[in-house]
Amino acid sequence: MSVLKNIVVLLCIPVCITFLVQSNRPPSINTQPDSIVYYKSGEAVQLPCKAGGFPTPTFSWKRNGIDFNPSGNDDRFTQLPGEGTLVINVPQDKDEGLFQCIATNSFGVSVSTLVQLRMGKLNDFPIGPSITHRTHLGESLVLNCIPPVSVPMADIIWVLRTPEGHIESINLNNRISMDFDGRLHIASVQTQDYQDGKAYVCMANNYFMRQNVYDKNQYINPMGSTPFNRPPQYSWASPSDMIGLKGQELKLKCIFSGNPTPDVIWLKDTVDLSHHYKVSLGGQELTIPSLTEHDAGTYECIGRSTNMPTASRSLNLRVQ
Repeated sequence: MSVLKNIVVLLCIPVCITFLVQSNRPPSINTQPDSIVYYKSGEAVQLPCKAGGFPTPTFSWKRNGIDFNPSGNDDRFTQLPGEGTLVINVPQDKDEGLFQCIATNSFGVSVSTLVQLRMGKLNDFPIGPSITHRTHLGESLVLNCIPPVSVPMADIIWVLRTPEGHIESINLNNRISMDFDGRLHIASVQTQDYQDGKAYVCMANNYFMRQNVYDKNQYINPMGSTPFNRPPQYSWASPSDMIGLKGQELKLKCIFSGNPTPDVIWLKDTVDLSHHYKVSLGGQELTIPSLTEHDAGTYECIGRSTNMPTASRSLNLRVQ
């Protein structure tokens, strides 16, 4: 009989240990929303929330710091059974706010990160008359673009629009380039910039809304027959004092005007760059793939053309 008891005890050990471990496990949220969730008006959106723990956790929500009951009077909100996932079936603009999921059992509480729920939108550009730029060959030109309100932020692209309304791409290079604020820079206007009378147009593209909107037409009418030669001149650059986060990618950019089109070279702390850095668009754009403490320092971009004075700009980078 004692042998049988020993066998029973031995068989019980793994089961009992498992039970003891399970009975003393506070909640741990393992599925939660991104820090920002976008939604379209009228299209259902989910805020996922799942958690482990023993006993099985119960779930609740806070909205803008206040207890929020998804099963209240508003039947547009549903909480999936057995988990905390919140579903808004017909979201409206008033549903924007900060949400947080809370998992609770008798041994503790676990909370999700704060989730910002925002309704996607893309406004139109202001209506305005077309603009014709009459610029002498060899001179520089900047086409302005003020992006419309967009959630999430829209991508800005410059395109050509034909008289029939067709859209064509613009090939960017070191003579024709965009700054990070959406303006189009032409280092030196050439005859081909007339583009057979096509309009230059700033386009805002909201990938989430799957919508594009277009600004007013801008035309370039090159003047003269002989291009002016002009030394490099500073046109635009990244902020002169920047902070980057360790491990993230960072892009620096310098744009210079001039005819012939200037080349751009970069120095870091007065010496040439190592192979760790990537340079593109005729030297205008410098990419640091993954920031480290060693990338902190003073960067200098220099615009130069043969037998002409140079122009330069200094940028200070700190890494945190």
